[in-house]
Amino acid sequence: MMHKNILTFFAVFTFVILLAGFGSAATLEFNPASINMVANHNQEVTLTFSLINNGPNNQTDLTWTSTSNIGTFSTLPNLPEINTGDTEQLSAVLNIPLYASGTIHANIHVMSDTSSEAADLPITITINPSYTLSITEDNSLTQTSNGTIIIENTGNQALNNIKLTKVSGDFNVDFFDNNDNLITNTNPIHLAIGASETVTVSPTNIGIVGFEGKSVTIKAEDSTQTDASDTITLSIPGSFCSNGQTPGAEDNLTIRNVDITNDGNGKDDEWQLLDDMTIEVDVKNLGNDNIRDVFVEIGLFDSSGRNVISDLDFSNSDEEEFDIGSIRDGDTETATFEFKVPADFDVQNNYKLTVKAYSDDVGEENLCVDTANDLSNDVFDSIDVVEDDNNNIAVDENSIVLSEDQASCGDTVLVNFDVYNVGGNGKEDQTKVTLKNAELGLNKELIIRKDLDDGDKASGEFSFTIPTGIEAKLYPLEFQTFYDYRSSSDFYREESDDTWNGFLNVISCSTAQGQGTVPLTGNTIASANLISDAVAGKEIKVSSTIINSDSESKTFVVSATGYQSWGSLDSVSERILTLAPGASKDVTFTFTADKDASGSQSFTIETNAGGVIDTQQVEVFIEGTGSAGGFSIGGGNNLVWIIVIVNVILVILIILVAVRLSRR
Repeated sequence: MMHKNILTFFAVFTFVILLAGFGSAATLEFNPASINMVANHNQEVTLTFSLINNGPNNQTDLTWTSTSNIGTFSTLPNLPEINTGDTEQLSAVLNIPLYASGTIHANIHVMSDTSSEAADLPITITINPSYTLSITEDNSLTQTSNGTIIIENTGNQALNNIKLTKVSGDFNVDFFDNNDNLITNTNPIHLAIGASETVTVSPTNIGIVGFEGKSVTIKAEDSTQTDASDTITLSIPGSFCSNGQTPGAEDNLTIRNVDITNDGNGKDDEWQLLDDMTIEVDVKNLGNDNIRDVFVEIGLFDSSGRNVISDLDFSNSDEEEFDIGSIRDGDTETATFEFKVPADFDVQNNYKLTVKAYSDDVGEENLCVDTANDLSNDVFDSIDVVEDDNNNIAVDENSIVLSEDQASCGDTVLVNFDVYNVGGNGKEDQTKVTLKNAELGLNKELIIRKDLDDGDKASGEFSFTIPTGIEAKLYPLEFQTFYDYRSSSDFYREESDDTWNGFLNVISCSTAQGQGTVPLTGNTIASANLISDAVAGKEIKVSSTIINSDSESKTFVVSATGYQSWGSLDSVSERILTLAPGASKDVTFTFTADKDASGSQSFTIETNAGGVIDTQQVEVFIEGTGSAGGFSIGGGNNLVWIIVIVNVILVILIILVAVRLSRR
């Protein structure tokens, strides 16, 4: 009986223990039971965990809440229920604020509203100490003013020994704090967590900045916490003005227009060797006063920052610097630059074409502007210089010179020309040049046996006699080149895609009916103007406007005669013009007056369009050296008489004054 009672007791005890075990087991449980980790400030931390339902019943209407002493939870689990025996994978996101430090103590709590079952997930996050800083540019450096930078403590620890040093650069700098105290190793910057300070950067020993500009790299570092460091590069922008564009200069002097025209085979922004270029720069005076001694200058900088503008072949006398003179308030003046890209010019991309206008009267450092909306970068246009892929050997049309501007049947004509290696394909051992015109019976060739390397030049000459019985008119003389010579087969493997033309003006010829002459018209020379002083022994320039008044396009040969008694003709800006109906173009004649030339002198402008000739006499009054001359069209001595009358009046006035003084 006792044995039976003992067995019964143990059975009951075991059942009670089991019931107690079932009663103490949690229905909702997190896995892991707690989270311990490290993280950085200013970071989103994603926490991953599982929720387990160990109970006999489904848990519904789950409510999720959280607490944290630092930061906030941006995301909590969105699980409304969990069935018995299930395990759900969950996550939550905690945002740790900028500059936060220390240890985060947080908790995620879940509760079932139906059965009041609940569970907690304790979270401990240790925030790593962060020693960091940043440098940002506040105000840019210029050639004439300091810049400012901002040093900021972006970590979560105080920085008490920040020093500034120059790492590299083209000039030196000094640093000053908010109180204008010099920042040195013994006077560093102190920044609390999240604090910042504005530092003045003062450049020293800048020297000439130039067009490419200069830069300096600066480092800020806490000497006790070397992880707290940052660098910044400050640049002084380049300028074509010697001291940078003058502040406010654009309110007085402004570059309104920069027009680049390629008259050769290339494009306006892609020049080929031997291309003829024209650049027109319009400068306006926006101020209320006249601006004296205004100069306009263009520059061309290569990839190394060297100004190579002087390597171009200019035809305008001022070359890369144009003297405009005075500009009245509100007026606009134009500087025109004309040049050829020489055959030996360095072929490369990324040239920078720039322009500036300044007053030499007040000094370039006091009034200079080098920006223009027309320029793609405001300060410059990108220009590429390339070889001519279609013509390895090219004839320079400007070099084609005939021994006679005007000729008649039976005359012998010499034609001189220059050829250049512009293709970039290396040396040519032998070159052939042909000259053709079917109407003149021309089919000549000339062998140039000179080695022509890239950029090299060779000269040649053709001679022929003008046949009789042809029409008096303008004849094109067509040049073509042949190269890549093979001596084994005496054969040229390549020929130029283009041809080049000179023009022969045949003015009279014997015909079966007798001597023919070319008629005169009078409607192509619209005007002529003296555009320089007319002084003995000096250069004299006359500009004439040539107009095509016909209904069809025409080609005009422009020349000057009758000047030999008082001077020499240096150049004609364009000897051959092709004009559309109604179009016009200015041609500049440049003479050098003889040293003993004086008084009223004249010459004749002549145009020839297909044998139709127009002439206009132009008179120039030349004064002694140092005096300005006069000018008129069509002859006459009006200016001489005016000068005589003025002198007579002056003599009379002097006599009257002398008489009055003697009476006193």
